[in-house]
Amino acid sequence: MDDTTPTQSTEHNTTWPRPEPRDSGTSSNKTIPGSILLAGVLVAGAIIYSNYGKGPAPSAQAPAPSGAAAAGAAVITDELLTDPKDPVLGNPNAPVTIVEFSDFQCPFCKRFFDTAERQIIDQYIKTGKAKLIYRDFPLDEIHKRARPAAIAAQCAHAQGQFWKYHDLLFSRQAELVTLDFTALAREIGLNDAQFTRCLGDKAIADSVENDYQEGIRLGVRGTPASYVNKTEISGAQPFSVFQQAIDAALK
Repeated sequence: MDDTTPTQSTEHNTTWPRPEPRDSGTSSNKTIPGSILLAGVLVAGAIIYSNYGKGPAPSAQAPAPSGAAAAGAAVITDELLTDPKDPVLGNPNAPVTIVEFSDFQCPFCKRFFDTAERQIIDQYIKTGKAKLIYRDFPLDEIHKRARPAAIAAQCAHAQGQFWKYHDLLFSRQAELVTLDFTALAREIGLNDAQFTRCLGDKAIADSVENDYQEGIRLGVRGTPASYVNKTEISGAQPFSVFQQAIDAALK
């Protein structure tokens, strides 16, 4: 596709091509505790990574649900999958809807961001065939910075810059333990005072929790978890799996 042909995004009239995030690489100022935490996450995922391509796609796992959630997943409905306040990338009238439950500190979510998601955007979202809806599913017990990052991204969304902030968070995931969310917002031109107030806004925190709880009701047990027109795709699956599901939905 000719990238000079703009396609409107629902993120406050952002046009294509989507700006590429600046990746500063891994910070040299990470603290030792931060390094230990990151190493622990990588070690915990090593077994799953080693089996990639040999079985179920890798994903970071949520704690086992209890109470009503343990009784079984809810019936998948449009109302349960989406919320009008969720960030949407692409044509709002696209025939295919892709919903992604994700965690900014999850290494498997970054793998999806670096690989399949980029191809989905190029081949289906830029061409108006599909739209992508992002929903938060922070795995607090293993990713301590996932929820603060989700809140920060929603505050960027409040200023119309969710997708730029989303890209920066994933590009700098190795720095997330010590990353200054306000400084990151400043990099993309967000209003400091508004962003800082938003970080303490209970309504924003509640919106992140609402995403998480609806994911639990749907039966989401790990990240990334995606739905293509209500068809679940679990884990960091390769682009070919998404391509097959999207093409089937388009028919």
